[in-house]
Amino acid sequence: MRCARLIPACLLLLAGCARVSNEETAIKFHSDGRAKPVVAIVPIFDRSGAEVPWNLSEELTDTIQKRLARRSKIYLVEEERVRSATNSLDAHHHPFGQDLSWAKKAFGENEYVVFMELVTHQLTPHEKESPSDEVAETSYTLDLTMRVRVIDVRGQAPQIVLQELVSQSHYIPKLLTHIDYTKNGWGKLSYNVTPYGLSHIQFTREISKRLEDYILISKSQ
Repeated sequence: MRCARLIPACLLLLAGCARVSNEETAIKFHSDGRAKPVVAIVPIFDRSGAEVPWNLSEELTDTIQKRLARRSKIYLVEEERVRSATNSLDAHHHPFGQDLSWAKKAFGENEYVVFMELVTHQLTPHEKESPSDEVAETSYTLDLTMRVRVIDVRGQAPQIVLQELVSQSHYIPKLLTHIDYTKNGWGKLSYNVTPYGLSHIQFTREISKRLEDYILISKSQ
């Protein structure tokens, strides 16, 4: 009787494993059977010095990952695995340096690893339209720059697939320069229609496209 009760439980467990396996296969492969590139995206290094009420690295990393996941042309490694790979790294492992030999050991279970560094997130004021008016509001330009490096770790020696600075400038009219981002910051429903929200969407869209294009070209060669 005890064995009889165990059989249905075992069958349910096997069915669950089969579903997980099928789902993972569907994520890792295209519908025609071609394997997708296996990509580890390391959380963005924020060197911008920008002061906002949330974590810019978390926002921009999350936005890029979600955009790439929705397009489903590459397979993104789980965050836990990326975190595990980066835990052993220290200041001697410079992702934008000349020596990349360490990348093979740290990320060799993947095919590509993406490093990004937010270099600039700066508001630059325009000249006041009424110079004599001390309280006159002014418009701004939001300057954004991201350093991007994609490394191919499939071979014996890591190879750079993409290395560039992606820059954008976004005009912010004076009527929208006093938004309270403690109430309308990342995670709030209103954020996506704020100057920062709209600018970050365009910025991450361009970066995501560059990453995807270059990785897919490398994978096809």
